[in-house]
Amino acid sequence: MAIRITFDSNNIDINVGENGGLKPVQTHKRYTNEANSGRIETLNSFGADEFTFAASFDLATYYKLRAFWSYARQHETFSFAMDSTKTGNTTLDGAAAADQTTIPVTSESGFSDGDICLIENATDDKAEVVVINGAPTSGSIEATSNLYFAYVSGDSFRHLEYWPSLLLMNDRFDPKQSGQTFFWTFKFREQPA
Repeated sequence: MAIRITFDSNNIDINVGENGGLKPVQTHKRYTNEANSGRIETLNSFGADEFTFAASFDLATYYKLRAFWSYARQHETFSFAMDSTKTGNTTLDGAAAADQTTIPVTSESGFSDGDICLIENATDDKAEVVVINGAPTSGSIEATSNLYFAYVSGDSFRHLEYWPSLLLMNDRFDPKQSGQTFFWTFKFREQPA
């Protein structure tokens, strides 16, 4: 399996073993602000994925990752896919009702029977995993199970292990080298909407 990083219309594919060291974390962070007047407010931040990914790669990939690093360190977004063949990303083209299996999408391109996907509501942080049942037809995707929540036009639908808009959290690019192999742990987080 090859993971794929896409930045500035360039792809870097890195071959990895099963699950490749990916460690995703769903975050809930709480921040407290105290004004000079003594008033305290608490801010909650829910749901952004943060994860680390340990990878090994050869010299040619190291050179490509140097270019990626120079791009990403400027706080430019990039995409990451655990499987370079699973990069489907679209939006809903209409309402998808709770307790139903039909999901109207803008494009079914890149999706196929059995794919595991994520559907997310853009406004109230509702999300769920969907398994595609059968070949997608023109303008819609069928799920194997009923949806838990209702979704509206414009909500997102993508492969579960594909993140279309990430920011790099590493402070530096410093892979370790052993012979002809380099090792580095990527630290990513989703770009807030």
